[in-house]
Amino acid sequence: MTAQILNSELSNLVQESKRKNPELRNAAEKSLQDLKSLSVTSESQLSADLVRRPHFITPFLLACSSKNAKFASSGAGCIQRLAISSSLPKERLKETIDALKECNSISLEVQLKILQTLPALSQNYSTAIRGELLFGLLQTCSALQAAKHIAVSSSAAATLQQLIASLYEGLEDEDSRSLEVPTVAEVPAENGRIQVRSVAHDAYRVFYDLCLLTEGSKPKYVKLTSLPQTTGLELIESVLLSHASIFDSHPEQANILRSILMPFIIRSLSERQNFPITVRVMRVLSVVVRRHLAIVPSEGEISLGLVNHMLDPDAAPLWKRALCMEVFRFIYSDIGLILQICSQYDDADGKKQVLRDNLAMFVRMASEKPSVIGLGQQSTIPAGQGPNEDGPLEPPVMEATGVSGLISTPANNTSPGISVHWSSIRTACLDQLDKPDPPQLPETYIYSLVLTCINNLSENLARFTLPLTVHKESRGRKRAETQESSEREASPLPLTETTGGQESSNGLSRSTSHRKRTVPINPLTLEGHRSRQGIKVIASLIENSWPAVLACCSTFLYAALDNEYYRALVRSFQKITQVAGLLRMATPRDAFLTTLGKSAVPPNVIAANMSPMTSVPESPSIFQNAKGLLSVDALVSPSTPTDRDRRASADLGPPSLNARNLLCLRALVNIAIALGPTLEGAWGIVCETLQQADMIMAISSSRGPNRDQRSAGGPMPRSDGENTAPQSIATEVAAVQAAASRLFESTADFPNESFVHVLAALCKLLHTEESPAKRNQSGKRSPSLMQHQRRIGSFSAISINTESQIQDYVLALRKIGNVATLNVDRFIQYDIESSGWGLLTAHLISLSCNTSIASPARRLSAEILSRIAQESVSSTAAENPETRSNIQKRAFAALAAGINGLGSNEDSKQYSLSRDIDADVHFIFLEALRSMVEQNGDSISDGWDAVFGIMLSAFRSHELPPVHILHPTGATSELQLHFRSAKLGRTAFDTIQLVCSDFLRSVPDTLTSTLVDIIFRFCCQLDDLNVSLTMTALFWNISDFLQAQITLPLLNAYLEKIAAEDDTPTSPPTAWLYLLQRLIIITADTRPEVRNTAVHSVLRIFGNCELSTASWITCFRLVLIRMVEHNVESHKAISSAETKPSQESLGAWNESSRLLLGGFSDLFAANLRALLKSPQWPRLWESVMEQFGAYLSLRSLYLHGIVYSALFKILTQYTDDKSRVDDMDVVLNLWLANSPAVTSMDAQDTSTAPFESYVMMFRQLYQLFHIRMLTGILEKCTANLLDCVEISGSATYESDLDTMTKLQSGVIECYRDIDSKCRDALSLLVTILSKAISLPFRQATRSGGRKQSTFIAFSKAAMDMLESITSEERKDVDDSLENASLMGALESLEKPIKLKYQWPLQGKQPFLWQKSTSTALALLRHRLHSASLGDDTKSVWLAVVNIAAAITCADCSSCTDLEAVLSDEQFDINALTTLRELIVPFLGSPSVPDTTRRHYTSSLFLNSLIHKTEPGEYPTPPAEPLQTLYTVRFGRTSKPSPTVRTRMAYFCFSELLGLTSCTHLSSDTDRSEASRSLERVRLAQAAAPYLILRAALPIKSYIADQSLRGRAPQPFSQREELLFTLRQMRALKSEKGAIPEAEGASTEDKRHLVRLFPLVTRALEVCGGRKGLARDEEVLVEMVGWIGDVGGEFGI
Repeated sequence: MTAQILNSELSNLVQESKRKNPELRNAAEKSLQDLKSLSVTSESQLSADLVRRPHFITPFLLACSSKNAKFASSGAGCIQRLAISSSLPKERLKETIDALKECNSISLEVQLKILQTLPALSQNYSTAIRGELLFGLLQTCSALQAAKHIAVSSSAAATLQQLIASLYEGLEDEDSRSLEVPTVAEVPAENGRIQVRSVAHDAYRVFYDLCLLTEGSKPKYVKLTSLPQTTGLELIESVLLSHASIFDSHPEQANILRSILMPFIIRSLSERQNFPITVRVMRVLSVVVRRHLAIVPSEGEISLGLVNHMLDPDAAPLWKRALCMEVFRFIYSDIGLILQICSQYDDADGKKQVLRDNLAMFVRMASEKPSVIGLGQQSTIPAGQGPNEDGPLEPPVMEATGVSGLISTPANNTSPGISVHWSSIRTACLDQLDKPDPPQLPETYIYSLVLTCINNLSENLARFTLPLTVHKESRGRKRAETQESSEREASPLPLTETTGGQESSNGLSRSTSHRKRTVPINPLTLEGHRSRQGIKVIASLIENSWPAVLACCSTFLYAALDNEYYRALVRSFQKITQVAGLLRMATPRDAFLTTLGKSAVPPNVIAANMSPMTSVPESPSIFQNAKGLLSVDALVSPSTPTDRDRRASADLGPPSLNARNLLCLRALVNIAIALGPTLEGAWGIVCETLQQADMIMAISSSRGPNRDQRSAGGPMPRSDGENTAPQSIATEVAAVQAAASRLFESTADFPNESFVHVLAALCKLLHTEESPAKRNQSGKRSPSLMQHQRRIGSFSAISINTESQIQDYVLALRKIGNVATLNVDRFIQYDIESSGWGLLTAHLISLSCNTSIASPARRLSAEILSRIAQESVSSTAAENPETRSNIQKRAFAALAAGINGLGSNEDSKQYSLSRDIDADVHFIFLEALRSMVEQNGDSISDGWDAVFGIMLSAFRSHELPPVHILHPTGATSELQLHFRSAKLGRTAFDTIQLVCSDFLRSVPDTLTSTLVDIIFRFCCQLDDLNVSLTMTALFWNISDFLQAQITLPLLNAYLEKIAAEDDTPTSPPTAWLYLLQRLIIITADTRPEVRNTAVHSVLRIFGNCELSTASWITCFRLVLIRMVEHNVESHKAISSAETKPSQESLGAWNESSRLLLGGFSDLFAANLRALLKSPQWPRLWESVMEQFGAYLSLRSLYLHGIVYSALFKILTQYTDDKSRVDDMDVVLNLWLANSPAVTSMDAQDTSTAPFESYVMMFRQLYQLFHIRMLTGILEKCTANLLDCVEISGSATYESDLDTMTKLQSGVIECYRDIDSKCRDALSLLVTILSKAISLPFRQATRSGGRKQSTFIAFSKAAMDMLESITSEERKDVDDSLENASLMGALESLEKPIKLKYQWPLQGKQPFLWQKSTSTALALLRHRLHSASLGDDTKSVWLAVVNIAAAITCADCSSCTDLEAVLSDEQFDINALTTLRELIVPFLGSPSVPDTTRRHYTSSLFLNSLIHKTEPGEYPTPPAEPLQTLYTVRFGRTSKPSPTVRTRMAYFCFSELLGLTSCTHLSSDTDRSEASRSLERVRLAQAAAPYLILRAALPIKSYIADQSLRGRAPQPFSQREELLFTLRQMRALKSEKGAIPEAEGASTEDKRHLVRLFPLVTRALEVCGGRKGLARDEEVLVEMVGWIGDVGGEFGI
C-alpha cells in the first residue's frame, strides 16, 4: 500500500512540477525510478530498501520547502508515511525536521499532517532524535500551538504533551539500561552538579524550560515560542502524574520541582489568579502532594498550609475553597499520603500540623452557616427534597441552569441541607479545565466535600488498621480473604438499603468458639511489624484529632442531609470509632459511641416521650413488644390507620425514632460487634442506648403513627430524615434486629473477662434508682438533663411510670437471656465467678423475687434463669461425671435459690395466692425443673435431693406425720395439704410423674423414702383430683421397682423378722413396706376416686407378690387388715356424724368398700389353704371376722352385700375340715345375726346384690356346715332367705314376672339344697314354700320406696318345688308332713285360683292360677290318696273346699279374649272334675263338718247360675236356701245375657244333680255298704236344697217374664236353661234321705219334683196358651211331662 501511495504521489509531483519547479521534477523522477526498480514484497522490505536510498526523500523535502501548498501537502504526507513506516534515513532526519518546520504555516492540511508526523518521528527514531533534533520537534510543535485555528492549536498541545511523554518514556528506558549508557553532561542538583546521560539531559532541559515558560520566564535550552501558562501547567501535571518515579530517581528533576515549580505554585496560591490558572495550579499541587511530597517537604508544608488557609470563608471565594477541598479530598482518599503527611508534618517537631489544622478547619466550616446545612435538633431530609427524590445510592447526573454540566438545580437554590440533588456537581472543579470562568457552585458543595473527606479518612484508617487486628489461623487463608473478612466486620452497615431487611436472624445460635478465638489484636502491640510505624501515626492522629472529627461529625449528624450523605456520615462515624476501639483508645471510642447513641436516641425524643407531662396509654401496653429488642411488629401495626387518622395522630403524640435514628442505632450495634471483646466499660453505652430505643419505640407503637409520618407535601417540614413509611421503618428495624442479634451472638466468642463486662453492663440496667419524677417534685432536678443522665427506668431526670419500668426491665432481661443462652458452654467449662454464672444468677434471682418489680419483668427474669439452668444441664451430656454433677448441682441450686427467695416473701406476708405473679415465677422454676428432669433425668446423679426439695415447694408448709411400720396411724382426712396454686401443683406433678415413670433407677436408695413422701403429699393434696389419682396409681410402679430390687428370699426373711420381733429393721425392704403404709392411709381418703385408686394399687401390689406363709401373715396383719380397719373407721365416722352424708357420698364410700373387700377376699382366698396351716391362723381369722362384724354392725345394706360376697369367696376355698367347726360357728352366727332384710335401705338403691350375696353365703355355709344346722337354725335360715326375697324388691330394669331374679333363683336353690329327709325338714320346707307362693299377694310393707317385685315367677317356682317334695315317689311324706303345713300350702294355693282374672299379673303360661290349680290337685292327689283321714283335718278340708270353690268361680268382666276365657273354662272344668274325683268320696265323712259340705254345694250352686238374678231372688247365707222357693219376682222384658262360662255353669248344675242322685257313688271294697250309704246321704242332703233352688230359678223366671212378653218368644239362653232344668230334673232320681217328704205326699225318688210342682203348674198356665201369650210346644211338653211324673209318683 505504501509503495502505491508513494508511486502516485511521485507521479503527481512529476506532472505538477514540470514547468514550475524542474528541480523538484528531476528529484521526483529519480525517486520514482528507484521506487519502480524495487521489488516490493512487503512493507518491511520496502522500508529497508528505502532506508538504504537516502536520496529517495529528496523530492519530498523539496516539496515542503517550496512554499507551495499543493507541493507541501504532498511532501508532508509522504514524509508522514515514511516516518510511520520507519523508512526515513537517520542521516537526513535533521533535514526532514527543518523541512517540516519551514512548511508549518502553509495551510491547515499541511499543519495537521505535520502534527501527525511528529509523534511518529519521536517514537520510531527516539534514539536518533536527541538534543537539537528533539528541540526542533518541540519547537515545531510549539509553533503550531500558536496557530489561530483551534483544531491545530489543540492538536499541537496534545502532540507536545505526547512528545514530552515520549521523552520521559525514553528516560525510563534509559534508566533501565543505565549501565550500558554513558553519561554525557553535568546538570545542577540540590547537592551540586551531577552527571547525566543523554536522555536525562534532554529531559532535564525540556522540563526546566517548561517550568520557566510556565512561570513566565524565558527558556534556557529549548527555544520554544511563548507557551500559554495553562498549557505549561497541564504539561507539568502530565509529567508529574505519569512519570512520578523519574522525580524520585533523578535529583536533577527533583531540583526543578524545589527550585522552580513549587515556588511558582506557592506564589500562585498567594496571588489572586483567575480560575483556569488556579485550577491547574491546584491540580499540579495535588499531584505534587500525592506523588512527590517527600521531595519538597518544606514547600509542601507551605503550600498545604496555604490551601488549608484558603478554606476560610474570608480568605478565598467559594470556588477557590472548593478547589482546596477537592485537593484535600484527594489527600484523604490515600492512606499512604495521610500517614506521610502526619508523620512528616503533624508528628514532627516544629512542623505545621497539616491534617490537624485541616480537621479543625472542618469544624469551623461545619458551623459557619448552620442555616445552610439545615442544622437542627436532629438530622432531617433537606426541605426542598421530595419524599421520593432521595436516591438510594448513586447521585444522579446533574446539570446546572446557565452553566451546563455543573449542578442539578438552579445555582440560586436556597433550600437548607445537603443533598446529591443540589450539593454535588457532575464534574469536579479541578477537572473543569475548559472553563474560562469559575463555575457557579452550590453553597453547600464545600460541605458535601467536608463529608466526603471525613468519609475518606475513616475508610482509609479502617482499611489500614483492621487487617492488622486479625489473628493468623493455623491453616492460613489467602490474604485477600482475611482482608475481605476484616472489612466485612469493619463495615457492618449495608451498602444498599435493602440489605438491612435481609439481615434478620431467625434465631440464636450457640457457639463455643471462645475457646479458639481471642480478642482482636491491638496493632500497637505488633513489635517488628512493617506497618507498626503507620499504626503509631494513626494512633497519634486519632489521639490528637478525635475532638475535631467528633465535633465536625456531630454537627453534620444534626444537619439536613439526604440519605446518601447521612449514611456515609454514619459509616464514617462507625469506622473511625472502630479504629479507635481496636487501638484501645478508650476516650475517643467512648466519646464517639456516646455521640452516636445520642443520634440514635435524640435527647429531645427522650424528653418528649418520657417527660413528666407525658403518660403512656394503658392499652395497648408498651411492653407488648413480645419479640424483644425493636420488634418490627412494634412499629408496623397490623391495622394500618387511614390518612385522616394518621394526620390526626401526628399532632397528638410525641415524636418517635425515625429511620435515621435506627441507622445510627444499627451503626452503634455494629461497632459493638466489631469491638465487642475490647469494649469493657463501653458496653454500658451500647446497652443503655438499646434500652432507650426500645422504650421510645414501644411508647410510640402504643400511641399509633407519630407526627413524622405526615405527608411530605404538608406545610410542616419533615423532621425525621427518612421516608418514614411503615415499610421503610420496618426494613430498618429488621436491620437493627439482625445487628443486635449478631452483637449478642458474638459474645459467645469472648474471653471470660470480656464476657463478664458484657454481663455486668446488662445487669446494671436492672438496678433501679430513685425516681427522677420524685426528685423533680422535690425541686432537686439535675441541671444537665440530657448530658449526664441517659438511662430509662434507672436513669434520672426522665419520668418513670410503671410501664416504662417494665419495658426497661424487659429489654435488659431479653438481652441477658440471649447472651446467657449463647454462653451456656462457657458456664459449663468454667467456674462460677470467672464464667459470670454467679453474677448472672444473683441478678436474675434478685429480680424475680423482688416484689417491688413489675410482674412482666419478674416473669421474664424467672424464665431466663430457668432457661439457662435447663440448657446448662442439657449441655453436660458429653462431660465427665464430675463436671456433669457439679453443673447439675449448680443449676438446681439456682432454681432452689429462686424459690427460696419467694419463700422469704411468704415469710414476710408478701407472698399470697392472690398475687399471681409470685405463683407465676414459682411456676416457671418448677416448669424448668420438669423440663430438666424430662431431658436429663437419667444423667442426674447427686442432685436428686435438690430436685425433690424444689418439687416440695409446690405445697404449702405442712409436716407429714411420721409412719411407723408396725404401728401406722393417721388418715388423709387429718392432712390438709394444698398447693400454693393449681398450676404449681400440676407442674410439680408432671415432674414427679416423670421421675416415677422413667427415672426411678437414677434415684438413690437413700432418697426412696423421700420420694414416697412426696408422692404421698401429691395424693393427699385437695386441690387437684386428677393429680391425686395419678400419683396414687404411681405407688404400684414404685412398688414394682422396689420389688425388682429385692430378692424374694430377702423379702420373706425381712417380713418374717418383723412378725417375730415386732421391730423395724433397716434392711432394704423397709422402703417397700414404708410405701405400703403410706398407701393404706390413702385408702381412707375422703375423695372416692383417690381412695379407690389407692385400693387398686394395694391390691395390684400384693397380687403380683410371691410370699411365704409367714410373710403373708405379716402383710395381712400390718397392711391389708389395717387397710380394712381404716375403711371401717371411716364408715363409722360417717354414720356418727351430726350431718347426714349425701347419698352420693355414701355411695362412693360403699363403692370403695366393695373394691377393698373384694380385693381383700381375693387375696385371702387365694392364700387361705396356706394360711390355715399357720399357727397364727386363729388370731388372723379372728381379726378378719372382727372387721367383717364391724362392717355388718353398721346396718348398711350395701356393706352387707360386699361383706357376704367377700366371705363367700373365702368360704369357697375353705376345706370341709371338721376340726375347723369353731371357725364356721363364728361365720354362721355372723350370718344369722346380720340379715340384709333388717338393714336400712334406701329407696334409690334397687340393687339386689347384697341379698344375693347373703343367699350365696348360706349355700356355702350349708354345704360346709349342714350337719350342725338344727331345725331351729334351719327355720331361721329359711325365714331370713324369704325375707330377703320379700324385702329386696327388684332391679329398676328387671322383671320377675316370667323369670325369677337371680336372688329368687338363689333362694329356691337354697331351699332345694336342704335335705327334706331330715327330721321336720319337710314340714319346714312346705311351710316356707307356702309363704313363698303367697308372696305376690302380700303387702310389701317393708320395701319402702323400692320397686315392688311381682314374685310371680318365684311363686310358680315355689309351687314346682312344693309339688316336687310332696310327690308320690316319697314314701315318707305322710309321716313327716304336718297338717298345719299342708293347710298352709292349700291356703296359699287357693288365693291365686280364686283371684284368677282379678289378678292381672300372671306371667307366662301356665298362668299363676293355673299353676296353683295344678299344684293343688297334685298335692291333694298324693295326700288324700295315700293318707288316712284323722280328726285334725277340718281346716284342711275347708281349704280343699275353698280351692274347689275358687276353681269354679271366675270374674270375667275384665276379659276381652273370649277364646282364652273358653279355654280357661275348659281347664277349670277338667280340674274340677279331677278334684271332684279326689274329694267327693271323702266329703261325706263324719270328720268333715256339714258347713264344709254346705260350703262346697253352695259354691256349686252359685257358679251354676247362667243368667244374672235379681236381688232377693234367692236367699243368701245364713238364710235357708228354700225360704223363698215359691216367691216369684216381678217380670222383665229385657233380654238377659248368659254368663261367659256357660259350660262351667251347666257343669256345676250337673254336679248338684249328681250329688243329689242316688247313684253318684261307686263301690268301694274298703268300706261297708252302710258306711257308704250314710256318707252318700250326708253329701246329698247338703246338695239337695241348692239343687231345688237352682231348678226353681229358671221356672220362676219363665213365669215372671213370659207373661209380659206376650207372643214374643223366650230368649234362647233362658229357654235352653229351662229345658235343661225340666229334663234333668225329670230324669233325676234323688237320694231318698236327701229330701224330706212333702206334707201329705209320699214319693221314693221324685221328691224334688214334688217340691217344685206348684211352680211348674203356674208355669204351665203361662205356657199352655193363655190368650195373648206365645205357645212353646217343647217347653209345654216338658212341663206336662213333669206333671205326669209327679202324678205317677202319686199313682195317678
